[in-house]
Amino acid sequence: MTSMMLTMPCPYGFAADCAPVRRESSVSSGSSEASSCASSSAQSSAAPGRFTKKGEDGKTLLLTPWYPQGVSKKGQRMDSEIEALMAMLELTHEETGHRHMVRSMMQQAVVGVLPTATVKVFGSFAYGVSLPSSALDLVVELGDAGEMASVSDVLHALSCMGMQVQNSVVQAECAFAKVHVPSVGLTANVSFSVGPSSVRKCVAHVRKQMEAYPAAKPVFAICRLLLQQARCGDAATSGLPSYALLCMILDFCATYNHAHDASKLLLAFMRKHATGGPSLVVADPLAEGNDLAEGCRRLPQIRSVFVSSVKSLEKWTTKLTGFRGRTPLSSVLSYTGLWTETRPGTARFASPAVACPTH
Repeated sequence: MTSMMLTMPCPYGFAADCAPVRRESSVSSGSSEASSCASSSAQSSAAPGRFTKKGEDGKTLLLTPWYPQGVSKKGQRMDSEIEALMAMLELTHEETGHRHMVRSMMQQAVVGVLPTATVKVFGSFAYGVSLPSSALDLVVELGDAGEMASVSDVLHALSCMGMQVQNSVVQAECAFAKVHVPSVGLTANVSFSVGPSSVRKCVAHVRKQMEAYPAAKPVFAICRLLLQQARCGDAATSGLPSYALLCMILDFCATYNHAHDASKLLLAFMRKHATGGPSLVVADPLAEGNDLAEGCRRLPQIRSVFVSSVKSLEKWTTKLTGFRGRTPLSSVLSYTGLWTETRPGTARFASPAVACPTH
């Protein structure tokens, strides 16, 4: 078993960003399921030839969600394209405001039932790596274990405020609920814990790490999109949860000499995790014996995604011509979902292309 010891604390165990994932007992490069995953991922990529237009000089420009006005393929650099992608994926002021509003609504509902309880934000939004489609992770810190009996009253109060409690689990010492807010189209994963939650230390630590390695943010975003389009990036479907992925990237940054360069970091990280033993262990330093990658059954597919992505992107590091009609990132990212998500303040618009899995 290959063990990876991290220096990262894990947030509260019920949240989507850190939910346990299952490990695969056998990883074979010839796995039919892994091959099918890679094929499906490639087929779901929108055909770039369908997104072109003529420039003023008559030359063909390539259109992508991050280059909506078109870009010439000649001399295209992956680092410049990564910057353009991240500019598009950055949360708008409205999206950021919606997340703060949902947190405030949650606080209002909670204190109406439990006056001493507090609501804290953690997960990708707190770390500064949230995608527009990401759920909001919240933890409700209760005063004592006796207040756990009032969680059902809190959930009822949320329903009265127009929120939809889609599912919930309430136990003696902890509870979890998935809450959808139709008014802003946002889903919140809400955990309940007794006393101050470990996520406080986690958020502070991750933010410090992200400040030290800013290139980790675009690498995380791209890897997350790649795994999502291959249906390997969600613990609910036995994939790799986003928090575990972020931990792996930050851990790699600590030992990689070019951690400041997003293009090099992306390729090096995927090369490292494109191969390996039959399982992946991501240790939780706050809870001895807790494996963030426990339960991931899609390790063969994940590695297959990284293998095919590295092969495609390396064409752009060895020669500028790359694939015909494609930019570096559009040779690996299935961007149909990015076109069809209309977001105020961004250049996204609907496009008639092959459906892409969404988060």
